[in-house]
Amino acid sequence: MSNTALTAISVAIGVFFVFFGTLKLGPLFSDELYRSVRKNFLRMFKTFPFSSFTGWNPNPHVIRRVYGTTEVVGGIVLATCSGVVQDISNVILLSLMVFHLFCIWRVADGLKEASNLIVLCLMLTCRFIIRIQLIQKNEEVTESNEFIKNDIRRRIVLLQEELQKMNTCTNSNNIKTKNDTDKICMYLPKKLHRQNGKTNLHPIPKTHSRRSTGRLENIQ
Repeated sequence: MSNTALTAISVAIGVFFVFFGTLKLGPLFSDELYRSVRKNFLRMFKTFPFSSFTGWNPNPHVIRRVYGTTEVVGGIVLATCSGVVQDISNVILLSLMVFHLFCIWRVADGLKEASNLIVLCLMLTCRFIIRIQLIQKNEEVTESNEFIKNDIRRRIVLLQEELQKMNTCTNSNNIKTKNDTDKICMYLPKKLHRQNGKTNLHPIPKTHSRRSTGRLENIQ
């Protein structure tokens, strides 16, 4: 919503400034309006406002052309560009409008001459406020994303540590099981060998030997 509002107000202000700037440069839209603008500039800038400080008193027609060129370029930038370039154009145009209001107040003109300038100043101020709010919102979103990324990284590190502990326990259990198996394998052959030895060395019963001797004598 903020992006849409910022784009809409930027395009609207840009179109206004291109229109009014073109009126100051030449009779492209209306010859009567162009003559009225020329008369106003001749009356307002007959003496430059800061001539007492700078000692410089430029031609009113030169000031009018500078005004018109600045407004046209600034309007095109506001309507077509984005980002920091738009903000710079916004500040320059707002400063120009404030200076123009000061010049109108200096020659004691009424609100009729300043009405357009007041509207444009308010629109530029609104656009600047929306831009600041949008920047703050983007910073908050960026901070939130950074927090989420850091939390995910922390959880991944904890998971890796747990997996490493599990692998360590599994390896130790495997080693222990292998050692127990080796001990059993070494113990079983010895036990079997002892049992076989005891079976082979078992004495022949005397009754059996006597019966065998008697059978041999009868055969003879």
